[in-house]
Amino acid sequence: MPQPSIPLNIAEGYGKQAGAKETARFVQIARGSCCEVSVLLDMLKDLGYITIEEYQKYYSAYDEVGKMLTGLLRKLSGV
Repeated sequence: MPQPSIPLNIAEGYGKQAGAKETARFVQIARGSCCEVSVLLDMLKDLGYITIEEYQKYYSAYDEVGKMLTGLLRKLSGV
């Protein structure tokens, strides 16, 4: 279940070359998209469109992406 808005937001923020603060804003938007996928996965599982195994696989992957985005945000903000 790829979510194209995550890498596209990161690319847009980086491509603007407006500094770390502006790039961080787009990474925050990407992290929000990642959270949206988590909610969609919950809905798909609850409605029976995906199995528990599929849910766990995708949820784990997006959880990892969220952690990476959080780490990137920390780096950009100098924390």
